[in-house]
Amino acid sequence: MMTLGRLVKTIRVSQDLSQGQMAQCLNISQNYLSLIESGKKTMSLKLVETLADLIGVSKELLFIVASEIPSELTGPERDDFIKLQKNMFTIITYEMDSISCDAA
Repeated sequence: MMTLGRLVKTIRVSQDLSQGQMAQCLNISQNYLSLIESGKKTMSLKLVETLADLIGVSKELLFIVASEIPSELTGPERDDFIKLQKNMFTIITYEMDSISCDAA
């Protein structure tokens, strides 16, 4: 399962940004970003919104990619949800424009 922290790291690495650069873009400390990426801290809704704005997607898209598969989905519905997550992940990581902020 993809967590928001892992998603942030994937986005950062795909954009060839250091933790320091990404942290400045998100207006947080590098240490806090490190804790988010390692799963030791969670992102606030405000920070998820900041990230979504930074990469030009909706916060809902980020939440779907990072969500657990709903337990009520089985069989083909479960498979469809997984495909949806993978497609959204591809959009986020491979088709987004370069991150531009004061730090990058």
